[in-house]
Amino acid sequence: MKKKLLSAIVAFILLFSCTLPLNTYANEETGYWERTNIIDRKVDTSKVEKSEGYSQTWVYRRGRYTYRCQVTYEGIWYSGKDHDKCNGEYVESTGHVATPEKYYLGGEQVVLHTSIRATTSGKICFHLGASVGSFITIVNKDDPFTSYGTDTSLYDITEKHTKSYLATYKNDTNTGYEGMSADMGAKMPQGSSEGDKVYIVTGLGGGNESMQTAYEYTWHTTGGENAVKMREEYNAKIKEERILEAWKNRQKEKEKLPEPDPNYKDSGLRASDLWGQCAIRRGDQPYDSEWEYLTLDTIIYFGDEIKTWPDSGVVLSLTDMSTFLVRENTHMILPGPETRVSAVKILWGNVVTNVKKMIYGGEMNIEMQQAVAGIKGTTFAAEQTDELSTFYLFTSSADITSKITGEKITLKPGEYAEVDNNGMISVKTFDIPSKAKELSWPMEILEDDGYKANGDINIARYLWIILPVAGIIAVIVVTALIVSKKKKAAQQMTEYIPATGAYIPDEYGGFESPIPSGRTEDKTQTNQTIPQKKFCTNCGAQVAPDARFCVNCGGKLI
Repeated sequence: MKKKLLSAIVAFILLFSCTLPLNTYANEETGYWERTNIIDRKVDTSKVEKSEGYSQTWVYRRGRYTYRCQVTYEGIWYSGKDHDKCNGEYVESTGHVATPEKYYLGGEQVVLHTSIRATTSGKICFHLGASVGSFITIVNKDDPFTSYGTDTSLYDITEKHTKSYLATYKNDTNTGYEGMSADMGAKMPQGSSEGDKVYIVTGLGGGNESMQTAYEYTWHTTGGENAVKMREEYNAKIKEERILEAWKNRQKEKEKLPEPDPNYKDSGLRASDLWGQCAIRRGDQPYDSEWEYLTLDTIIYFGDEIKTWPDSGVVLSLTDMSTFLVRENTHMILPGPETRVSAVKILWGNVVTNVKKMIYGGEMNIEMQQAVAGIKGTTFAAEQTDELSTFYLFTSSADITSKITGEKITLKPGEYAEVDNNGMISVKTFDIPSKAKELSWPMEILEDDGYKANGDINIARYLWIILPVAGIIAVIVVTALIVSKKKKAAQQMTEYIPATGAYIPDEYGGFESPIPSGRTEDKTQTNQTIPQKKFCTNCGAQVAPDARFCVNCGGKLI
């Protein structure tokens, strides 16, 4: 009886373990916002009143806005001037606001990386700046671009800037304009009814005009428990599609590229695609004020530095089919023009590369803070943090050398090396498809590069499936054992062989009687029924056919 109870308890525990993973993720249903439309408000230049003192232009590209104002006034009436002629001086302010997410929960904080920079003439007297900012409207507002004073402005979440906008402003020496950059945030409201609307509005204002983008969101009363997962899947899909599209179009020649600067040497790299805030700086311009926005038309020279901010990235391509994905929060430096070994430096961040051949010179290296990777392979990812230099190899091979200890190891596909601040190298393995998905790197590019799945299974990825299934199988096995034991016990109650000539009680009359005493056994009889033994149903010990109690355990016999 005790064994039966124990078996039942084990079966219950295993069954409960099967349902636990499902119940763990079952959350109470909540509402969420889904981006359902994007509305643009551009400046209608035909209606802008012309000025005799200024020439103004507004260049619109969703998420990036540029306002340029140039002085055409011949006179000199500005009291703060420090040069004789103001005519011709200009300020070109470019603001960038990150694209809001596809999905938000009610009450969730919206954080948009926002920046504004300016290029100017050598001397500036007039105040010709611009400002950039964002706000969230009230629920079910008729016109998102009309202000009633009830909208919620996004503020710097670090509280460094106390205003609801960022602006370009003239420096103290009248030689240029300063810019600003911050993560601006505010909370989404809660919806109440299915189909409620709210807008996140971003834009840049300059010259009494503004360019704006309104991102429309629709409220769903249920399904919020899946909103975060849907957001992650959507972002990964969009990034992968953009990278793949840029990779497919990497052979297309750029139209109307500016003439190369004779002071620099063209590297051959071009931006096939970019999103968010990406900047470039010439190698001989080390000051922060000299960063410029990277565009699809930008010529990239040897020695240039490239930087990306949050929610940003750029795909760089060469005509030899090589592709660099510079992910968000990355700072990298291209090699110089006269080096035999091409060393791309990653100061921080993450770069994924598909290199068809050596880009510059005879060799190519990836230099990080603690290690140098000598590239023999083609597709790899390099990541630099404050603590580690990490290198992931997807195809072919690569040599990793510690810059501190000089230790050198060779990686194979599916291996990655971590080099700490002491220069110690540790080699581990990773699942190639999983890492590619994490980096938004399309498998099509890997397969074109020769990657073939070897049939190995990354068990860790499927534990959430394996554990419940294993639990169900265990329950079935335990149940089968219990049933089998019961059948065996029942069979043992009836299958016994009494000794020759032993007395058979009336309740066993169904069995063949033994040979009566005094009669000689016929040794030639072949179909004689074999007598059966009797066993205790409690402990299994053999007992006499006529016994009422077991001599081994004392249990009553049936």
